[in-house]
Amino acid sequence: MRVTRTRPESVAGPAAWFTGTVWIDQIAAAAAPSTLHALSVHFTPGARTAWHEHPRGQILHVLEGSGRVQSRGGRHRRRRARGVALARCRPGNVHDPPRPPGGG
Repeated sequence: MRVTRTRPESVAGPAAWFTGTVWIDQIAAAAAPSTLHALSVHFTPGARTAWHEHPRGQILHVLEGSGRVQSRGGRHRRRRARGVALARCRPGNVHDPPRPPGGG
């Protein structure tokens, strides 16, 4: 068992992935060959990500605020942090991830 008492500092989201100011905190990353990563991503008002996909899928858990998600060709779906706010993206699904209503 490995116990970690600190975690890496927050890093700014890369400009190639995001528009606006976004901060990323690494929560967990498993050793290879696992591809598990848990991140906490904080979007400032109006910030958003580019269209992208996750070959193995993705689960988004909205912890605060609200935003919209959309699969390419689909309608926007609003996600709020009330109760359980999950968005599951199937492997290979091209999507436009959380962004504030009216933003981006």
